[in-house]
Amino acid sequence: MPDQLGAIPAIGQSLAAGRTIAHETPAKLAQVASEAVELDGVKHAELDRLAVSEANAHGYTRILALVHPRNAPLFRRLHWRVAGELELHHRPHPRMEADIARYPAIPDPETPRDARAPAPTTPRALADLKATLASAICIAGKADINAACLALNAWGSGRFLGVSEDTIAIPSRPRHSNTSPPAPGSPPMTATDFDIFLATPPGLEPLLQAEARLLGFAEPEAAPGGVRIRGGWSDVWRANLALRGAGRVLVRIGAFYAVHLAQLDKRAHRLPWAQILPRGAAIRVDAVCENSRIWHGGAAAERVARAAEDALGAPATDDADTRILVRIVDDLCTISVDTSGEPLHRRGAKLAVGKAPIRETLAALFLRGCGYAGAESVLDPMCGAGTFILEAAQIAAGLAPGRARPFAFQRFPNFDAAAWRELLEAAPPRRTDLRFHGFDRDAGAVEMSRANAERAGVAGIATFRQQPVSALERPDGPPGLIIVNPPYGERIGDKADLVALYRTLGAVLRTRFAGWRVGLVTSEPTLARATGLPFVEPGPPVPHGPLRIRLHQTLPLA
Repeated sequence: MPDQLGAIPAIGQSLAAGRTIAHETPAKLAQVASEAVELDGVKHAELDRLAVSEANAHGYTRILALVHPRNAPLFRRLHWRVAGELELHHRPHPRMEADIARYPAIPDPETPRDARAPAPTTPRALADLKATLASAICIAGKADINAACLALNAWGSGRFLGVSEDTIAIPSRPRHSNTSPPAPGSPPMTATDFDIFLATPPGLEPLLQAEARLLGFAEPEAAPGGVRIRGGWSDVWRANLALRGAGRVLVRIGAFYAVHLAQLDKRAHRLPWAQILPRGAAIRVDAVCENSRIWHGGAAAERVARAAEDALGAPATDDADTRILVRIVDDLCTISVDTSGEPLHRRGAKLAVGKAPIRETLAALFLRGCGYAGAESVLDPMCGAGTFILEAAQIAAGLAPGRARPFAFQRFPNFDAAAWRELLEAAPPRRTDLRFHGFDRDAGAVEMSRANAERAGVAGIATFRQQPVSALERPDGPPGLIIVNPPYGERIGDKADLVALYRTLGAVLRTRFAGWRVGLVTSEPTLARATGLPFVEPGPPVPHGPLRIRLHQTLPLA
């Protein structure tokens, strides 16, 4: 027995005992699959050379299905994990089903030979299966690929396959590589093409996707909690500057599978930290773990912080301006850099706020959800600090939401100040004859709104007045949009008392605003119904602090 076989505890020992993989239980095979991720980068590169050949794209998964076909459902599930942990393909390979059909199942050795399905006999098919078996053994025992081939030759690859050993070619040893292949589903990061994630509250992803598409970002794809796009650093800068609905713009700098902290530490050290982040600047790392073998977010954050510190010479602190986000879900670790800094709802204009303000990013997406595109007047009968009116007026005036605030990316080594100035100058404000109207019964709220409008540069087209809902009158001009975020009875007001307020609002709008559309944001469907307005199906629930709010809207009122 070769010495190398001692390093092959699972499949190698079975071969040594005269058994085949077909004897192993599904649980044992699942254990073998989970051990695949223990391989280091060099062995990953070697396995890639064997497994990513024309006829062997999913070799390890295929050999499991071949030798134990009655467990095909298990192997279908293992395919996603194993293919990802081998860092081959995140999506199914089109040849997988054809390959399984081409190579018949290999039965238990106790089956009479005349009852067995014929084994593959062509040299190419035998070579493919030999490479597959070598990969499987190497994975199971974390062994050198040549040792795996030796083990196969010494302990009966011919017996395993039912063919003569001398017809099977041993794959040559590839040249070593010190770099790991790209993570599944994540193309290599270059200066002009990488993954960008636009964060938004769950439920609002389609609206942000529509905004990103309207602004010309390539192929935006909605995902839980945001929208994925691909682009370069100029796209990152433009997204921060121009998108009204994004809460943050994250650059995905790496994605890989990790099942223990040492592996996370090792792979995090391979990321191109110095190409992206400034040297010597303090960093902050936040991590979350879901359904993963690495379950402690604090420990995961510590390992990633150590990798960034080693590359940048920068300390990790809780109040650092440079933020790194780590998300580990189903053992897939995604590491992103926050390019925005302060959340993007902080535009730099609304410094005065009331008791329960709505974020500018939410307001912008709710306006979009009502069909607002800057071509009609907007009225808010309970404006508070004026968020809806400020957003609507700035959209109509063509004012970029990020024009008056700093961003984290301006401290990054690849920031181009001249290109940034060109972006700022590329979209000058436009003149509009529309008017925007905010009302509130609280005099302090009206004063705050006026001050915010001055800072936002829309005081000339946005007016604010103190008055109750019952005194609301239709302004001059064509119909437009009424959008309102009334009290819900959670942070402001009592729910029982608010029913009367909602009834008054509904009565005023029904009798005085024919032709206008209404958008109402609330966490309480009973209060929305109290208005008596003909709302269509409400929008999805959206997190808003401890609450979940919905947008209720009407067609033009009769």
